[in-house]
Amino acid sequence: MIREASSDDYKSISEILGAEGMLEPIGRKRLLDSLNPNLHKSERWFVAENRENVLGTAYCFWGSFYGYIGNVAVKSEYRRKKVGSQLVETTIDFLRDQKVAVVGLFVRKGDEETNLEFFENLKFKYHETYLMDIKLKE
Repeated sequence: MIREASSDDYKSISEILGAEGMLEPIGRKRLLDSLNPNLHKSERWFVAENRENVLGTAYCFWGSFYGYIGNVAVKSEYRRKKVGSQLVETTIDFLRDQKVAVVGLFVRKGDEETNLEFFENLKFKYHETYLMDIKLKE
């Protein structure tokens, strides 16, 4: 089952992101804050769960007509079981409901071939671009 995440999911999400090396750029406080839709009205986290555990997570944010998906991560033992696809599809449906016209995403370096193939199977198109960023202190 896929649902919107809440602050109660903080521990599970941080464990999944931490295992994939994806928590450091976000920071724990920022993650916890972003799970509060009253603080961040244009951001959402989603989780996939079975009866006992959170299996994966996905994050999105949006502006006037662009939406972005990031931090798609699934526990290794649940990969290749459509959990990631369901998370991304649910996130896209949510962004569509927000009247977003274009959805972009960020693909992590390291296992690009697998990651690109995963998103291409979901109809995303690859564009060669450079992403640069600056980390702001909390």
